[in-house]
Amino acid sequence: PILHENDMNVPDEHEKRIKFLLGILTSVSDITAYFPSLAKQLVDKELQQRHS
Repeated sequence: PILHENDMNVPDEHEKRIKFLLGILTSVSDITAYFPSLAKQLVDKELQQRHS
């Protein structure tokens, strides 16, 4: 019975790790998706300041 319980626990830990990694990947892709618009805003500000 003890061995069986351990076998049940292993996939759970594995699943937690996968979900954790997926969470990191998702936030990283969110950041990279957000970055270009942020860069564009900064460039636009620079251009506006130079024109004025």
